[in-house]
Amino acid sequence: MASYKQPCIHCGALIDRDSRFCPQCASHSPFGYSCPNCMHAVDKSQRVCPACGQALYIACTACGKLTFIGEPCAYCGANLSV
Repeated sequence: MASYKQPCIHCGALIDRDSRFCPQCASHSPFGYSCPNCMHAVDKSQRVCPACGQALYIACTACGKLTFIGEPCAYCGANLSV
């Protein structure tokens, strides 16, 4: 049976469509964005999670600019995870 692969939205690696994690970048949401607090599906255009109210944009600790919580800083590339 053929298995169709889909690119991870974070790193572009082709992975099985039923994967829950990306084996390349270890993203826990390879096909969409989710709230880090409640795992509800979110869109990058939203400022807060509609389910729990978690802020989805935070200030980068390196440059201070607001960037989406689930990715490296969009301005300086710093890793936002602790």
